Parts: sequence; C-alpha cells; structure tokens
Amino acid sequence: MGYFCQPSWVVLTLLFGFSGTLSKPITSRKLDSFAANRTWKPLDAPGLCYRDIAMVSSTNGFAVAEGGFVVATTDGATWNTVLEAGADHYWYGIHAFSQDHVIITGFIDGANLSVGIARVTTDGGASWTADNIIDASAWLTGSVRFKDELHGFVLAAEAGRGHATSDGGKTWTSVPICDPWLAGWFRFSADEGIVVSGISFCTASGATWPPKFSCKPSVDVDADGPVFVLGNHSAVVGGGDISPTVSGWTHSQQQDGTWNPRVSLPWPVRAFYFDSNGKAGLAAGGNFFSGVGGLHATVDGGNTWTLELNSGAEHHAVVTAPTTTTPAGASSTLYTASCARDGGKIYRSSVDANL
Repeated sequence: MGYFCQPSWVVLTLLFGFSGTLSKPITSRKLDSFAANRTWKPLDAPGLCYRDIAMVSSTNGFAVAEGGFVVATTDGATWNTVLEAGADHYWYGIHAFSQDHVIITGFIDGANLSVGIARVTTDGGASWTADNIIDASAWLTGSVRFKDELHGFVLAAEAGRGHATSDGGKTWTSVPICDPWLAGWFRFSADEGIVVSGISFCTASGATWPPKFSCKPSVDVDADGPVFVLGNHSAVVGGGDISPTVSGWTHSQQQDGTWNPRVSLPWPVRAFYFDSNGKAGLAAGGNFFSGVGGLHATVDGGNTWTLELNSGAEHHAVVTAPTTTTPAGASSTLYTASCARDGGKIYRSSVDANL
C-alpha cells in the first residue's frame, strides 16, 4: 500500500485527550524476573502534573510539569523546584545533556499568547533563558529528544508537525509529518530514525536531517499512540480511548512486518520503555479524568502484559537511569511520574541487572 495522509476530520478528543490542569539497558538474563524483583517507591517530590523525566545518572535528574514547574534531584529521593515559570506555562518535554545543561519544551496558554516554547539552563536550573518561541501557532505537546549534542527534535503533536535543530536547540526548523494528529511521545530508534503515530503511522530514517517523514495508515483502527522500535524489524505500538469507556491496547510487530492482534489493557498507553533485548518492557499510561493509571510489564516483547503499578493516576514517562556497577554487581534504576487531581508523584525502582 502506498504512503498517504489520512483525512483530518476524524474527531480525536476522545482518544488520549489532554489531562491535568488543562481541560486539557535494564539487561536481565532471566527475563521472568524483570517484574518479580522490582517494586516502586513514591519519592519526596511536589504534587504536580508531571509530563516527562530526564535522568543523567541513577540519582541526578529533572522532571517537568504543567503549571510551569521543573523539579530536580541530586540524590534520586528528594526533588526540589528549580523553575516556576507561571500558571500559563506547560512543560511537556525535557532533555538533559548533563546535570548542568538541560532543555525543556512546552507551551504558553495565556489570554493574549498561545505558542510553543523552549527554555535552557546551563547551570543545573539555577537560571534559565527566556522563552524561545519555536512554534507561533501550535503548542509543543510532545517529547523533545536529542540524538547527540546538536541534533534534536520536538513534536507539535496536535498540529501534526515537528521542529528540528542542528545547533543544540538555538534555532529550529519546522518539519511536516503529514498527519493532522499525533501521539506526543517518541524516541530515536537505534538507527537514529524517528517513528511517530496517530491517525497515520509515520517514519523518518536517520540518514537525512532535518528528518523527512513518510506516512501510511495507523496500525489500529482507533488511531495509534506511542511507538517503540525494538530492533530486528519489529516494534510495539500502544493507544486507547477515554470515552465512552476508558480502555487501552497494544500491538506487537513480528519480524516480517506483520502486526499481531490487539492486546487489551485497562487504560490508554502513553509511553513505553524496553530493555536492549527488546523483550522486557513497561507500558505507562492512564486517564487523569477517571483517576486510573500506572504501569504494565511484559517479558515477551509486548505479546502479553502484567499489571505492575496501579497508581490511580495518569503516567506519561518511564525512563531508565544509566546502569550503576558496584562490587556487588550491576543495577539499573527506573523512574516514572504521574499526573493526578490530588497531585502527581515521582516513583523509583531498581532491578538487578545481573539476574
């Protein structure tokens, strides 16, 4: 089937939707121990609607939230506010080059201004640049990721486009993605390409910059959510609905390109994490409005899932910190964060990478 763009008339407010204040490698040798050896602990952090996390070590990192907040930690356990930009600011993406150098993206939704923006710190959050307007007509409601110090990409997901930089985020070029609506989460694949999905399933190879996207129909009839490329010509895509009923699903892809049937989950999937072998992974998601969400775990590449964390809140990120090696062995630390009516939380978990 040829690549094409789907029509834009499909009503998508019932898929995923905004949340919060808007009405809007673990390497495990025994994969069956991926979830069995892990528990999640809520940390000492402000109760915010968290959207993304970036860790530079097992104990040093940042998280962004709606309401203009950025929080940081130097011990992994206690998170303190390092930026409060104002209630009309919504930070949805973060990338940490180091503990000092961090870029955040999102949007302003004010009475007289509604634009997609970025800010940068080079001193660990002690000071930040002024708002850099990246998109004058759309919100940056998706991830921001860099494949090296210079080349990065951010999604204006609901406008069906992205923005690319080749100078570390100083200037940005608009990139059409040929889709009127996209899920906001993405990551660079092993070949430095980008895969995003929504009404259409869109890919860009890592061979050209800025990226050039080609699109084909979505994997699921309901429109897709986040995609995680596993390697070996396979991937996992997730999604879900928030009305009339709250539900979620995933499809796993075989190496011949065939997508397996839906695997149902109780809430929409909004982000993935998989280890380097592409078998053990986590699906984060939920629905802010109905107070459901958490994490599901898989040990077979997304063919089956088991509930791991039921937080009663919507999750948009699950990330791994760099592996720590001690005389006792190696371990990886995972973080996830939530958005809830009574304040979201940041959670941490560890797993022995020598299992």
